[in-house]
Amino acid sequence: MPHFSDILRVAPLPDGRTWVLLTRFGFGGDTAPAGFMTDFASIPRLFQNILPGWGTYGRGAVIHDWLYWSQYKTRREADGVLFSAMMAGGTGWITRWTIYLVLRPFGFVAWHRNRIEREEGHSRQMNINHLSLETRSGRVSFTRHLARRAFRRIKGE
Repeated sequence: MPHFSDILRVAPLPDGRTWVLLTRFGFGGDTAPAGFMTDFASIPRLFQNILPGWGTYGRGAVIHDWLYWSQYKTRREADGVLFSAMMAGGTGWITRWTIYLVLRPFGFVAWHRNRIEREEGHSRQMNINHLSLETRSGRVSFTRHLARRAFRRIKGE
């Protein structure tokens, strides 16, 4: 059975949602590099009282974020890695299956957002040697991102 290869070491950014890996972090054969920005589990606010962004599934969510960003595996494979990581992390079967069964039909939004952001030259990698109390992630909400993209298309850019 795959296992976590490292201790998860992160630092929060001032936006209150984004964390930066201070060292590389791996599960099985997949390793997110130091400096990668994650938001752990992207649980909609409406459901965060039931499933917060962090829990026994948090370490798996970091690897899952990396796989969704890098996209060197398929989305189905990335979701399977999360499921395995949740098992290895001790996530109960009800929580594990709930996250997985919601992720499968709705994860495409994050998958495509990451692809679009990469194509536009955005990065979720930062130099950890230059972190400060004012360091920002540089990401905008997906709604704002789509609005900007639509506006540029309308203007003909």
